[in-house]
Amino acid sequence: MLPSFRRWVHFRLLSASGAYTAATSVAAFLGNRSARKVMEVAQNTCRFVACDKVTQQDMMSSSPDPTLRRLSTACRLQDIDAFLSHSWHDPPLAKWEALQVWRRSFKAQHQREPRLWIDKYCIDQENIEASL
Repeated sequence: MLPSFRRWVHFRLLSASGAYTAATSVAAFLGNRSARKVMEVAQNTCRFVACDKVTQQDMMSSSPDPTLRRLSTACRLQDIDAFLSHSWHDPPLAKWEALQVWRRSFKAQHQREPRLWIDKYCIDQENIEASL
């Protein structure tokens, strides 16, 4: 795996310890809502997908699939282990392999599947604006 791609994956797989604060700040720029309102909405709509439900086939696809949201589970922001923004343009096989390397390491350390926020799975693809 290319070092630059590996750094990118590490950047995207942020730990929950500060990622939701950063995500809230970014989201505040996306609308006329206060950071407080964005946090409130985030707390009420937050979801994760267990890593064992994420498939290579789904991650290879560059098309939105609204049915993937059914694989996600409502949660609190602090229940998420990592945030991954699925870029439709990144090399899908390299992205999948990097995710699996990280997953194995996480499972070895925590003895469970990681809980991920992946936009492709956790954002309502039929109502993206409301999900942001």
